Order: sequence, then C-alpha cells, then structure tokens
Amino acid sequence: MSSWTGNGSTDGPFVFTGFKISFLLYKRTDVDSNWYIMDTERDPDNPTTQRLLAESSAAEYTYSSTDLLDVNANGFKVRSSNNAINANGGTYIYYAVAENPFNTTPEVDGTGDTQVALDALVAAATEIVETDGTTMYLNGATGPWRTGLSIEGSQINAAAPGPSEITFTSQNQGTPAFSGVDATLASRTWTLESGTTATGPWTAVDTYVDYSVLGTQTGATPWTENKPTLQPNTFYRIKVQYDSTNAPSVESVYNTFKTGDA
Repeated sequence: MSSWTGNGSTDGPFVFTGFKISFLLYKRTDVDSNWYIMDTERDPDNPTTQRLLAESSAAEYTYSSTDLLDVNANGFKVRSSNNAINANGGTYIYYAVAENPFNTTPEVDGTGDTQVALDALVAAATEIVETDGTTMYLNGATGPWRTGLSIEGSQINAAAPGPSEITFTSQNQGTPAFSGVDATLASRTWTLESGTTATGPWTAVDTYVDYSVLGTQTGATPWTENKPTLQPNTFYRIKVQYDSTNAPSVESVYNTFKTGDA
C-alpha cells in the first residue's frame, strides 16, 4: 500500500512495489473519485486496458486506445493521461497484490542501527534504470529483495560507505559533448544539505563552486576542487548546477545518501 502523484502525461510515473502485481485497487484522493480495480486474471491478453468500479454494479470498461499502465517485474508504469489515474498533480493511493507472494523468515542481525538478513541474498537485477532519492528503479529484478541493506558501488553490503569513500560526479546527458557556440561552461555549483532522516528536514551545509569541470567532458566527471569533508552516519542530499557565462544555468535533481562509520 502506498501512493503516487500524477503528471498528466502518457509517460506517467513508475510506481515501485517490489513485485509483479496481479491485482490493483486505487483511488484519486485530492478530488472526489471512485475506487478502481485492475487485475491480470480476467483477460490475461489485455490486463491493463480494463477497469472495474469497486462500489458500482456497472460492467467493466475497456480502454481500447491505450494501455492504462505497464505491469513490470517490480511495479507498474502509468501510461495514460486519464484524470482517474494520472491527472497532473493528482494524488492516488493504492493497494496491490503480488502475482507470486512469498513469506520468508530469515535469520536477522539486529544489533546495529539497521536489520541485516544473514541468509544468502538471492535477489538480482540486470540494470539500474534510475535513482530518485532513496528509491532505485531496476530492470530484470528477480528474487526476494529485502530492506535493511545498503548499496556501495556494484556490491550490496551491510554497511553504508564511509565519508571518505564517497565520490561526487556529474555528466552531460548528450554524447558526443556539446560543441555549439551559444553557451560557454564556466563552473559547477554544488549544493549540499544534511538531515537526520532520509526525508529530512534538511539543513543547508553550503554551496561550493567547482571550476575543474570542462566543457569537453563526455562522461562522469568527479568533483575534486573545494570539496567538503562529510561527517559519519549522516544523511545528505546534493544537487549540481552547470553555470554558463552566456546562457541560463542547468540544474539537477537532489540525490540522497547516508554515510557510514568513519
């Protein structure tokens, strides 16, 4: 059970559940709305074009023009701009049931500030699609993923990386590098904030101007100049802005992380 916020587009939000859904009950909450039911059992060939009203005796309604959502291995992707499922700024709550539910009771080490499963980790993924704060979206996810583990590089570990082990990088999304004459890259400006939890509240640490960035970069470029010293066991979030001498600045979204022991 959780929620999502609509964007009014056919490229709607991805809603992470951690499993492939077979039943979805949802409702828009910022305006008066019905409870809607979708599932993969009534018509397996077209599972995401049909809806039922939970509080009505009306027959199911089929959307022939487009799928309302894509069912993925670890959640669902909203594919309709229909106000009942994806109004711009609309809020939606949902209850989802897994196609293959499981229940395991692993041995757990709860001596630290997080609980860590001690039995063998059997989850896997083929690709990290994107990260959004503390949420990571994966392709090819299999197995029972569990909470309480931290990620460091390509390995899954019981502890977060230490402050000195964290490297900040940024990259331009286009390849090859931008070679036009309308903008001249001057610097990057990093904004660092700290908090007591992964969702804040956030306190500004400082902003840092980095002149080591190059306009010719074609990949991830590390931040090495004027970089702050991070504190252990602290939540941080950071964003970067590309500054030009003759064009508007371009700014990233915040990325959130936590440091481990020093």
